[in-house]
Amino acid sequence: MFFGRGNQIIGLDPDFYSKYYGDLQHLKSHSALQNHFMRHGRAEGRYKSLNDALARLEASRGPLPTDFSIVNYKHLNQDLADTFDCDFQYIIHYLEMGRNEGRIYKVQASGTEPLRYHSRLAFIRECNNRAIGLIPEFRQYAELKLPDGFDQTFYKYRFENPYFGYVEIYNDGCAPFYMLNNNDDLVAQHYFWYGRNGYETASVREWISRVKKVAAVFDVGAHTGLFSLLSCRSNATAKVVAFEPTVRAFARVLENLNVNALIPRVQVERMAISDHSGSVELMHYESEYMIGTGASILGTEKHWDVDRREICEATSLDDYITESGIDPDVLKIDVEGAEILALAGARDLISRKKATFFIEVLPTTVDGVVALLDGYDISIIDDKNNATVPYERSLVEHYTNILATPKH
Repeated sequence: MFFGRGNQIIGLDPDFYSKYYGDLQHLKSHSALQNHFMRHGRAEGRYKSLNDALARLEASRGPLPTDFSIVNYKHLNQDLADTFDCDFQYIIHYLEMGRNEGRIYKVQASGTEPLRYHSRLAFIRECNNRAIGLIPEFRQYAELKLPDGFDQTFYKYRFENPYFGYVEIYNDGCAPFYMLNNNDDLVAQHYFWYGRNGYETASVREWISRVKKVAAVFDVGAHTGLFSLLSCRSNATAKVVAFEPTVRAFARVLENLNVNALIPRVQVERMAISDHSGSVELMHYESEYMIGTGASILGTEKHWDVDRREICEATSLDDYITESGIDPDVLKIDVEGAEILALAGARDLISRKKATFFIEVLPTTVDGVVALLDGYDISIIDDKNNATVPYERSLVEHYTNILATPKH
């Protein structure tokens, strides 16, 4: 997958759900927790994630104070230590009960003594120092492992130890660059914890090798811009176009280009790619605390999990190529189940057998995608095993990346 996905019930965080609700400790698997949420938790009003809890509590009981410090709240309310073992529990406790109980959360100044934790900035420094200090420990654990967004230890480290700031991104065969992470970008979090080659190792390696000597690259579904940045840092002259329809991710692409002095190199289009031009509706399944990777113009059968909707413009690849005059040599297409629509709008490009395609597919879309790519050699990019292998339908499990190159 080009961008790591959440759980089967979009927005549900099984680890949070299990840890926060003590009566669910007997449910050991993610599927059991998902079933509980579907059958009972939703109706009971249970929180499905930390972001869900914060959003609902702040809406009903007021925002978390900007100078709130977990460290101080723990220290000043030690009666909670026997009850809580995760930092997020202290935050939720304060919003649910602590404020009304008059509990203090910061060291009060006396005389000329300054407040130790006096602002949100101090909280961020506290989080960052803790996260940075734990990197060697995590990398020792992950030394012989491939990056995996579903790894429970990785989840635990990034969930319990947030980091706010720029992350330096290193990959073999590519000059380094920076990506911003306000504890909201899974891609940057991968590189922060895993380090070099820290995200979808096989896909990134294939991408770098194929964009080095081309003239034009399309990054369709750019998210926060990783593949656009890789293109710029691997090829000093290629024209790069990034298509990202969601407001939040579009803004982060610009931020990441800006900090790397790459604004002139990348044409960023806030639009979706489909089989026609016009307005479309995007459905988001994660709260605005995260730059979600699953927004889709098609939606899913789980319509009840839609967090919010967003209107954007769409175009087809053939129309865009005609109007812009930019003809791509390599494309990445990551459009959350709409890949058949994207390719249906690129029939002229496909027929010319000029371009190489990297496409994220699903078991429900792969047959249609392969049929549209008649005349192309298809491979599976297997990030789980760090390999590119011949295409076999049985290898497509959930989100899978395929590589399509013109036959000669």
